Amino acid sequence: MAQEQSHTDGNSGATEKAPLSSFRRYAKATLVFLVVAWHLFFFAVRNPLDLWDDAITSWLRRAGWFYRDSDTVPEHAWNVRPGYRFFDELTFRYANTVGVEQRWVMFTPPMAQRAPFLAVRFEFDDDSTELVKSANEPTPHQFFRFGDWQNRKYEDAIMEIPDRKGDDNPEWPMWVQFVRRVVARWKAKHPDDTRRMVRVVLVKRFIDFPNPDQPSDQYTYDTEDLVTFDPEGKLL
Repeated sequence: MAQEQSHTDGNSGATEKAPLSSFRRYAKATLVFLVVAWHLFFFAVRNPLDLWDDAITSWLRRAGWFYRDSDTVPEHAWNVRPGYRFFDELTFRYANTVGVEQRWVMFTPPMAQRAPFLAVRFEFDDDSTELVKSANEPTPHQFFRFGDWQNRKYEDAIMEIPDRKGDDNPEWPMWVQFVRRVVARWKAKHPDDTRRMVRVVLVKRFIDFPNPDQPSDQYTYDTEDLVTFDPEGKLL
């Protein structure tokens, strides 16, 4: 009887845990469903703005609902332009922030024959330099790599140097932190390097891909200096 009672108690404990486990399973499934459904809805709204923005705004103008700043807006007219542009900017920033931004540029011919990649040039007090290429930069014998898409997007953003540089730009700390991070990484990899770093230059490296009738490893390179910092991230 004692063994039977113990066995029953054990089953009772397992039965008590089952509802909680079932709840977690359904909660997880519901969360996944909501995330997928939300992004399907989001793309259904965002992709037309990427693909047919001109067509949509032209139709709204013909309907008398979309006026530019230079237009004379009739009295009592319903101008949806401010709300439309706000929604366009909001959805674009959300997509760019979470890494699902599309823009569809890669599917629009003619296809690009060159691509930029971010590099960093360290300049030292003895006039020597070191160029550190992006890990995303391809090599002639490696055409496919898995992962690092978020890092690629991050470096693409860093290469777009804003007109407003400094503390008056709320996004400027992104560039400052990037410089500090690459400097710290360099020093960690080269602890015995006694040279004093004086400048950090962000460099855009253009890679021109070979034409179909050229050897597949015939890459050509071009560079453009973007902006210069000191090792602490201060603009020079």
